[in-house]
Amino acid sequence: MTTYTTNFIKSQADYERSTDAITHRNGKIIIQVVQGTVVSDNGDGELDTGGYIKYDDDLEIGDRVETVLVYNPATNFDDDVMYEPVKLFL
Repeated sequence: MTTYTTNFIKSQADYERSTDAITHRNGKIIIQVVQGTVVSDNGDGELDTGGYIKYDDDLEIGDRVETVLVYNPATNFDDDVMYEPVKLFL
């Protein structure tokens, strides 16, 4: 049976805790929920914790976005995301 952990990222401390879990998941599914803002016309975004994220370029500068990242349990790479739905805050 595969186990999973969900991390809601609201602070830098939350982000750091989840980063450790992501790079040491060893078969666990890690789900990370992050919020950010679109900062350019080509979809560049900044997470509330200060990190970078790439959004679709159909969003507008200033749009607030929530992203759910589901990490591949078969690897420990921090950029191996299997599923990445986004929700636009209105």
